[in-house]
Amino acid sequence: MNELITVVDGKPVVTSKQVADHFGKQHRQILDIIRRITESQPDFGRASFSASSYTSEQNKTLGCFDMTRDGFSLVAMGLNGETALLWKVKYIEAFNAMERELLTGNAKFGSVMDALNEACKLM
Repeated sequence: MNELITVVDGKPVVTSKQVADHFGKQHRQILDIIRRITESQPDFGRASFSASSYTSEQNKTLGCFDMTRDGFSLVAMGLNGETALLWKVKYIEAFNAMERELLTGNAKFGSVMDALNEACKLM
């Protein structure tokens, strides 16, 4: 796993398998979270998760999901542990910076969005 974020059909995505590996979770835990989200919020689920696959260490093709930034954010918000905490703090800091810029009328969306994207790239 060299890159966490890839572009699929013009959208930046991360796979559920990559998230599981990065956060030290079992893949089925992440799949369960995604299934709960898509069952309770089907419109959000369709927009945020798409079926995909990966090749296991045993050279088997297994199912996973590609997640948009919104899907990833919702999944990550439900995780715990040091890595999840670090990501949540960076995400909050990026939004706080965006709010400050908007309130002062000096919005530099590029730099604020860059900070938000950097928080996502940390994963």
